[in-house]
Amino acid sequence: MKYHSELKGIFVSKYVTCGRHDCNCMTVGEKHGPYYYIQQKKNNKISYTYLTTKKAEEMRPLYEDNKLYKKKMAHINKLKRELAHLKKIERRGIENG
Repeated sequence: MKYHSELKGIFVSKYVTCGRHDCNCMTVGEKHGPYYYIQQKKNNKISYTYLTTKKAEEMRPLYEDNKLYKKKMAHINKLKRELAHLKKIERRGIENG
């Protein structure tokens, strides 16, 4: 697992309707897709950058690496906070003991 700091936003896949009234996506609900995008927030607005299937195949593993990295770092930070809390409790016990 490697963190790719150059990647911005998140990787998303979407199924969409085309708007044609006679299309199955409008009548039966079978949407088109998946279509792949990078979703970014800029100036409090969400924007999407379309990815070709080939580019999506290249990019998805990198974004999955980042997602896993962030999840593991969040867990590590939670453990650090818990450890700091336990040390604080231990110090109080020693001071009062």
